[in-house]
Amino acid sequence: MAYYRKSSSVPEMPYMSDEYCLAEVRHKREKQPRKTNVVLHNGILQSLERSVPKDESEIREIVSVRLHPKSYQSLAEELDAEEHDENA
Repeated sequence: MAYYRKSSSVPEMPYMSDEYCLAEVRHKREKQPRKTNVVLHNGILQSLERSVPKDESEIREIVSVRLHPKSYQSLAEELDAEEHDENA
């Protein structure tokens, strides 16, 4: 884990869009498969999205890591799509 007192000290990555999925990590929790996305916001590693374990002991096995997944849909886009489907 890294901690930066000033946000200006956080190293930026070369993906400057509002949201960019750097990796999709598939793991097993007990017997159920889970997926966690590692997401950059404006070039800074800022969030883990989807099924985020509270503790590393919850992960029994890392099944795969896919870098730069093209199939990524942001949470905002997904919620918006669900909302429009409900209102249709």
